[in-house]
Amino acid sequence: DELFQRAFNVATVEEEEAIWTQIIETYPDVDEAVCRAVSNRGNARARQGKLQQAVADYSRAIEMAPGEADPYLNRGAVFEALGRYEEALADYTRVLSVDDKDPAGWNNRGNVLLALGRYADARDSFKTALGISGPQTFAFAAVNLNLAEFELGNDEAVVKDLRALLARYAEAFPDARAAYAMVLWDRGDRVQAEEEWDRAIASDSRYRSLDWITNFRRWPPRLRGILKRYSETTSVKVRQ
Repeated sequence: DELFQRAFNVATVEEEEAIWTQIIETYPDVDEAVCRAVSNRGNARARQGKLQQAVADYSRAIEMAPGEADPYLNRGAVFEALGRYEEALADYTRVLSVDDKDPAGWNNRGNVLLALGRYADARDSFKTALGISGPQTFAFAAVNLNLAEFELGNDEAVVKDLRALLARYAEAFPDARAAYAMVLWDRGDRVQAEEEWDRAIASDSRYRSLDWITNFRRWPPRLRGILKRYSETTSVKVRQ
């Protein structure tokens, strides 16, 4: 127990990983302790970008406790980061077979379906996540839902919903504001779009990077195409 407490309270993620390894090596015959430590070491490795090692840890935890949802959820997130979307989808489906009321499982499943171009299925997953948690506690699922709806051509509903999200969260939600700015720009409302984009990048400068939005935030093609066209009008507000 003392080692577990130390692992959760160390200053750096490298120290955390080392303590989880110490636990695994110290108590090799205590399955519960090893399973918890392996899964948590996977989390520490994932945060350091050691994605293949994280997958190995989560897979080991799954072998030891196949009925636990968290290692599947976490391995799915790493598979997403590696672009292994079908494997991620399989893991999220497994999470939901264990607990079909897990909003993170439904949201993450929707993210993968969005990446796979299955926009209607993604929309349904995000709606299910929001039906469980509500937009007040899972706002990112609400934005993700709008990304799917926009790909499906439901523009008016997207404008209305993003506007409502921004009225609720104001400057605390640059993700919604960045998407809203591009939707407005596509509709020809260039002045307000510029204002909204400026507010978004002032709150989170990562949205200035087309590469980050494409490869990390993973906006779907239609919205990404609008951003690409917008970037061609200004090299100051968006970098390639």
